Amino acid sequence: MDGFCPSFVSLEGEIRIKKNYDENLINKINSKIEEPILPEINKSYGIMIAGIGGTGVVTIGAVLATAAQIDGRGSGVLDMTGLAQKGGAVKSFLRIFEKPEDVGAIRLSYGDTNLLLGFDLLVSNDLEIIKTLDKKISKLIINTDEVMPGDFTRDKDFYLPFEEMRNNLINIAGLDNIKFISSNKITSKILGNSILSNMFNVGVAYQSGLIPISASSIEKAIELNGASVKDNIDAFRFGRHYENLKEEVINIVKDEPEILEGFDAKYQNRFKFLEDYQNKKYAQNYEELVSYAKKVDKEVGNGSQFSTAVLKNYFKLMAYKDEYEVSRLMTNKKFSDDINKNFEGNFSYNFYLAPPIFSKKSKVDGKLLKIKFGGWLFNVFKLISKFKFLRGTKFDPFGYLNERKKERELIRNYKQTIVDIGSKINKSNYETAVKIASIPDQIRGFGHVKEKNIKEAINNRTDLLNSFHENS
Repeated sequence: MDGFCPSFVSLEGEIRIKKNYDENLINKINSKIEEPILPEINKSYGIMIAGIGGTGVVTIGAVLATAAQIDGRGSGVLDMTGLAQKGGAVKSFLRIFEKPEDVGAIRLSYGDTNLLLGFDLLVSNDLEIIKTLDKKISKLIINTDEVMPGDFTRDKDFYLPFEEMRNNLINIAGLDNIKFISSNKITSKILGNSILSNMFNVGVAYQSGLIPISASSIEKAIELNGASVKDNIDAFRFGRHYENLKEEVINIVKDEPEILEGFDAKYQNRFKFLEDYQNKKYAQNYEELVSYAKKVDKEVGNGSQFSTAVLKNYFKLMAYKDEYEVSRLMTNKKFSDDINKNFEGNFSYNFYLAPPIFSKKSKVDGKLLKIKFGGWLFNVFKLISKFKFLRGTKFDPFGYLNERKKERELIRNYKQTIVDIGSKINKSNYETAVKIASIPDQIRGFGHVKEKNIKEAINNRTDLLNSFHENS
């Protein structure tokens, strides 16, 4: 809640994640299902378990090792947690042997992995894991839900190439040997807790005939572990039934955001957004510059990267989050609908804001400190949202704040810059023009965070403009 963003909301009180299942689905999860043919153990059976520390990765290894012993087999597990047991990469090497006396080396080496339980896509691409895979014997159950590491909070440009990581596993193991499943989303929406996704994946793997241990022994090991026994057994059984319930599950968990494909669809969506944000005249200002950029691209004949950059970045500058916009979004019916869709119970809303008019400043760095407000602020939001027509006029009380002045100045300067370079673009400076048009993407955050990024972006623009004019 300390992050400097006006959109942080907390729900406090008796609150639970809403479970999107009914008794009929629970009965199906706990109904009898045909047992799979278990894989044969050739000397040993290697299971690599990869995930993020603090999410039960080590527990899965321990449960399966115990279950193997209940079955009368030999087993050994080696956990590699490193220095980051919470939030860092964790790997568990598990070997299952036909008999206890067969137990030997546990660590998995080149081509030793029969099953990769990949609870995190990034960790599953770890080189130490990759080298243990063999397309001839390795089967993979991979959780595709994106989990960003801590670097994301410290680097505004940080990103992970999730699609590339997915393709890397396909290239190494073969698509036919992999099941990609959105496990976190499924277990969060249906079982009410994404932490159960690991045991859900174990159930999927078991029913796919990839774990040489009986289901009864796995459930007995869950009971012996003693942690959230019923929930974990439900998750294991749910994973076993997943293929049979797939269509029903997809209908429950699917999100339906508008998928915008192509330039025109994105333009129409953003034009409508700016109409709601302010009014039609404001949106038409956006239309004018985007149309100009499209015309430039057509004349240069070098693709549509320039106009696409303007489409994205001019919108970003025009849709800045001021007091009116925060109020509009907080009182939008979609916000309350999303809360009620995902949570239930007797709870109250709290908002965390740093109004520059009366917020205190930190004695350490002089930055504004956030203040916690109760649910009564909804009434204030409703009132403020009705006065958005004052935005940018001399009657706008918030418009005299330095941050708001700077945001309006950025819009004016961006438009002027695009018009200026548009008449001088050629194929030799086109790439630089695209970078200039994309500069607003560097401006992230709010308050002092945004101010710092604005300064960096302006310096970058100066350098790029100099380079652009040298090739004009």
